[in-house]
Amino acid sequence: MANKVYYEDVRNKGKILEIAKKEQINYIISDQFDLAVTSVAYVAEKMNLSGIGYQCSLHFTNKFLMKEKVQKIGLQTAKHCEVNSIEEAQDVISNFKFPVVIKPEDSDGSRGVFIIKSLPQLVELFPITKSYSMSGKIICEEFIPGQEYVVDGIAANYLHQNLIIGKSKNFPLENLCISGERIFKSVANKLNSIERKILEINNLIVKEFGLKYGNTHAEYIYNAQTNSIYLNEIAARGGGCCINSHIIPLLTKIDTVDYLYANMQNNINIQLPQRLPRGWAAYVTFLLPKGIIIKVEGLDKLKNLSAIKANFVKIGSISTGIINKSSKIGPIIILSDKKRVLLKTIKTIKKIIKIEVQQDDGTIVNPIWT
Repeated sequence: MANKVYYEDVRNKGKILEIAKKEQINYIISDQFDLAVTSVAYVAEKMNLSGIGYQCSLHFTNKFLMKEKVQKIGLQTAKHCEVNSIEEAQDVISNFKFPVVIKPEDSDGSRGVFIIKSLPQLVELFPITKSYSMSGKIICEEFIPGQEYVVDGIAANYLHQNLIIGKSKNFPLENLCISGERIFKSVANKLNSIERKILEINNLIVKEFGLKYGNTHAEYIYNAQTNSIYLNEIAARGGGCCINSHIIPLLTKIDTVDYLYANMQNNINIQLPQRLPRGWAAYVTFLLPKGIIIKVEGLDKLKNLSAIKANFVKIGSISTGIINKSSKIGPIIILSDKKRVLLKTIKTIKKIIKIEVQQDDGTIVNPIWT
């Protein structure tokens, strides 16, 4: 659609600013790409264009600054520390209880995020984590067990509206935290006390971070043993895996891009939605172990399931294995007025899809579901 294109690393904000000045741009925006948030905010600020502010963007992208800010607000997040080297990490982790999570300070998509259960694992996996950090800095934090909740919303004129809230189910993996399935409901649905508290915390964080406008995507952990809610991460962009592009429009009848563009053009009259429809939605994905794909059946039968609204499953001839969130296959998007229909459809999907992968040793394995 663009009549002119530049190929440049989206993280290189200085170079992007040069290009933007050369072209005398009127607007700059990104809706779902975490790595672009700071560059967009930087260019907008330098060129006096509508934006969220560079410092604000850092609080939504730099995981250390994010957690420090949340603690200053008086909210809970995992005990954490910033390190630069394996030696520092070993020293810090001696004060933690295993398991411990290590993650790049400024990456996305779960790249370089590992659950560490011993010092030998730290030595093995730390270099991989560091390779994904632009600054070279790593976050070491305590592992908080519990249910992960996800909240997506929109902001306009420094006001924020939660749109959907959901629960995550992760794949059964040893060192990786990868969500394979998420079930959402509209915030207009009946909410329990935990969900209401999470939504309240989410609005508070967005307000305190000073987000002028944009999409928001946040992840929280609820620890039932301590009855505590911890912020995992929050971002000033739409949720990936088709949350922002498909699930929100299907579930709430709202296209967040309309709000994004209106705010970008400084439309101060834009109003957040006052009433939302009720409903349920979900995405389902699966993983394939590394090997040659020798059998694929059932994908055509998914068309017969009326609750499925979109299907992004693509199967080639080779599986490269499981690395991070980018290894997920799908998603399959499901929508229903009733939760039981949603859950039944998910079970049916897992029964219908039959795939076999032959590994190097000749072993035949099947897809990994949550």
